Amino acid sequence: MKRVLIPLLIVSTMLFTSSCGNRQGGEIPDETQIEAQDSVIQDRELFPIQDRNGKWGYIDRAGNIAIQPQYDYAYDFYGGYAFVENYSEGGGSIVMDRNGNETDKMREEVAKPEKEYTDGYEIIEREDAYHQTLYSVEDKDGNEIIPPEYDYIHRESDYIFAAAKYTGEIPRFVSALFDTEGNQLTDFIYYNVQGRDEYIMVTDGEYTYYLDAYGKPVDGFPKLEGMGSITLTGDLWRIEIDGDMRYEDSVGNIIWSNAATETTLGDIALTDIVYKPNMNTYAHYPEIIDPQGRYAAEEINETLKGIVIDSAGWYVESEDVSESEYWKHRDYSGDYSANRIGDMLMIEFSGYIYTGGAHGMPFLDTLHFDLISGEIFELGDLFVEGSDYENALIDIMWNEIETDRVTKGEREQKVNDFVDKSYLKCDNFRLKDGHIEIYHTPYALASFADGFVQFDISYDKLDGIIDKEGTLYKRMRGEQI
Repeated sequence: MKRVLIPLLIVSTMLFTSSCGNRQGGEIPDETQIEAQDSVIQDRELFPIQDRNGKWGYIDRAGNIAIQPQYDYAYDFYGGYAFVENYSEGGGSIVMDRNGNETDKMREEVAKPEKEYTDGYEIIEREDAYHQTLYSVEDKDGNEIIPPEYDYIHRESDYIFAAAKYTGEIPRFVSALFDTEGNQLTDFIYYNVQGRDEYIMVTDGEYTYYLDAYGKPVDGFPKLEGMGSITLTGDLWRIEIDGDMRYEDSVGNIIWSNAATETTLGDIALTDIVYKPNMNTYAHYPEIIDPQGRYAAEEINETLKGIVIDSAGWYVESEDVSESEYWKHRDYSGDYSANRIGDMLMIEFSGYIYTGGAHGMPFLDTLHFDLISGEIFELGDLFVEGSDYENALIDIMWNEIETDRVTKGEREQKVNDFVDKSYLKCDNFRLKDGHIEIYHTPYALASFADGFVQFDISYDKLDGIIDKEGTLYKRMRGEQI
């Protein structure tokens, strides 16, 4: 058994991926206002969604699943087609029609055209004496409208520029809005700014909402507690705030949501708990509801809560300045999924960590709980004591690799050609009904783009060394001990 500390539930709100906040307003604007939203309407029949496992698919206007979540990312339909990515499954990227069928179209053919401005305003990039890049804005006659004092400037609409200052921590930039005459319309208080035609969607660390061309909140548009994004797609609001995603109609009725409010697993249920100590950090974790009092729900709940506190709490409250400063430069996103086999409960945390460089790293951490005792199982608990189970598993994985190298082309193989047997580990595993899944992190056996490399190993291949009288085996079968 083992005590696990995994710093993976900390979620930077800059990822904008929603718990139900306090809703203010929500009326769809009148027809004149809707015309200003034309470029985000796209195709009204299908809308992209992301489930709790991080996979993307599409729903119809009524909230029914039209294309099952199965992609790494799914973009809006435009002109009857949509671009989707599925690199983790080796599928690359495709353009598909509304029935989910792959087409021979290119991404450029189905992408929403970017807005082009023809009024002559230009964002200027230059270096100062210290080789720091600063941005400014000039009009068509070369007159300086916004001085070169900002770390980034982006045009958000016909009338609005967003100028950003680097903060040196998370969130990395804080922005203010300027008009085309160089007037500063707002203070530097916004951590996410997205132009929506004549309107600007912003988050101020507490709420997410819309501003008009004067930098004032738009009456009748949603104002939601939390950090994220709100997009009007057709006549639905797509809301992605603090780790959840949902669609609402014009009066605030939820059409579809991925919020994990409660999941039933046999005679127990899991309810979703959110720990949010400040605007930069929130953490999702499950809490077991055991109405019959049969299981060690209290012990498991304390363990799961402790993981969150150990991972996120010390970041917020630590008196060690170096630790506090260290975490200011780290960007986390995470969620969890759950599965039950007999009286064994598997909780898997997944997400993404960014510490600088070209990209971050995805992570997976899987815990297998004994529902009766509340303890966490190790892989060795499945096998006869003293058996060389790790080498047995490695032999099976290596045999699959060698077979692939003979029977498959290089692009179809799971691992890089330089990988030998010494690269294989058994540190990360999932116990499923009928097989074990051993997975390796990105870069361990293959490229970053290949993601996690997984081997499925049938219990039948391990029959001689599985401890069928052991606690873990019996728990998975729901047998009394």
